[in-house]
Amino acid sequence: MKKFLKVTGILAGLAILAVIVLIALTPWMDRWGATDEEISATYPGDELVPEPASFVNRAVTINAPAESIYPWIVQLDAKKGGWYSYTWLEGLVGCRMTNADRIHAEWQNLQVGDEVHMCPGEPAPPPYSVAQIHPNQAIVMGHQENGEWVDLYQFVIVPQTDGTSRLILRTRTMMVGGFWTILHPGTFIMERGMLLGIKQRAEAMEMTAVSSATPTPEVFNPLDPSPTASSSSLPLTCQVTDLNVYIDSDAGYCFAYPKRFTYGTQPMINLPAVMGPAIGSTDPVSATFAVEIMAYDPNQGLDQQVEEFLRGFTVADPKTMTRARLVVGGEPAVMVDVVPVQLSWRLVFVQHDGQMYRLMYWPVDVPEAQADVEELYQTTIGSFAFLSAP
Repeated sequence: MKKFLKVTGILAGLAILAVIVLIALTPWMDRWGATDEEISATYPGDELVPEPASFVNRAVTINAPAESIYPWIVQLDAKKGGWYSYTWLEGLVGCRMTNADRIHAEWQNLQVGDEVHMCPGEPAPPPYSVAQIHPNQAIVMGHQENGEWVDLYQFVIVPQTDGTSRLILRTRTMMVGGFWTILHPGTFIMERGMLLGIKQRAEAMEMTAVSSATPTPEVFNPLDPSPTASSSSLPLTCQVTDLNVYIDSDAGYCFAYPKRFTYGTQPMINLPAVMGPAIGSTDPVSATFAVEIMAYDPNQGLDQQVEEFLRGFTVADPKTMTRARLVVGGEPAVMVDVVPVQLSWRLVFVQHDGQMYRLMYWPVDVPEAQADVEELYQTTIGSFAFLSAP
């Protein structure tokens, strides 16, 4: 009996200690990484649960612009991109999932009202419902009871003056006490892992060129052999001897292209362009690449300006087009494919130094021209570089 009482006393003491530690750590967990200004700030979705029983803010600094962070949040879903957290812990709670390591264009069409699943199978918690979408700024999701929001998950991106971004995860909920208190430490671990997972992926995307089209040996390898350094001030990708190189000092860019292509004025758009050999005899076409430059609006994100351009460029719904994130000339870029006009185009939008560079390739829908278009695309995308100011 004495041994039983001793064991009971030890267990009770450990339980009390655990409660004390939990109480002591909760304030730190509930504001992990967040500043006083961020905690007091008003963000999209706050009005949906104006007086929450629990109010949590967690944040992380990401060395990337909003446009490189937002797509990772859009594809959050146990049945899509995963939750980017700790797979061992996801498996421990019976929620095994695959966490994506790239942006999937097919998962980028998130809409208000869509379900976002926490587990890929059953049994599973009720899925979140998307409440608000603010492109490149915020996504708000949560649960409702009797038509009223009872908890919210608010992902908010706040650009910084140094080019980094703050990603803030705010939780507003009426679900507290008992079971929810027990879950609280585990929730913190998972959410911290998710924020760091998004940070890792967004920063990696800034450092690595990602393309949806993978060059094949029979098409072209634009940097084989690799260029060698010289006394030239040109970027290395434009110091090649086995390719033609175009340099536009006024516009501030250069690129390389295959020697069997020519540079001249493209009659259809009356613009300087790189053109391949004519294909076909009755109504010949040529693989073509051209660059246009327009002003970049600093008050709008890259994705929003791409959307506006597409709506004025083609009668087709932009939602039907495939998009992918790239890095072109060291800058974030968006590739859109296929854009139907008179012929179908592939467009790449790059922001640099207050300008929007639009790289255009066509025709992508003519089977006989596809090999030439891909060769031209891989060569120019791989070599396109911005020139240093003199």
